[in-house]
Amino acid sequence: LRTGRSVLVRPHLTEKSSVLAERRQYTFLVTPDAEKISIARDVAARYGVHPVRVHIIRLPGKRVRSGKISGQRSGVKKAIVTLKEGEKLPFGVKS
Repeated sequence: LRTGRSVLVRPHLTEKSSVLAERRQYTFLVTPDAEKISIARDVAARYGVHPVRVHIIRLPGKRVRSGKISGQRSGVKKAIVTLKEGEKLPFGVKS
């Protein structure tokens, strides 16, 4: 369990995340070593809400190429946090 620093990097705002936000599910980019418990605690402390469920998605890095030069795009770890009924965050859904 990680303590001290925040595991949340930033909210991940996309078309899909705005659709999920209508169902009280918010997407965040998190640090690679983040765990479900520390993500839930961070969201509760930062936004003053009550997370009910946390799903974690790991997206691997991919090989990329531009002409002769090839490289590696970094992988990311995302968390989809479901909030308690009646709660919402100040981002994610356009009114």
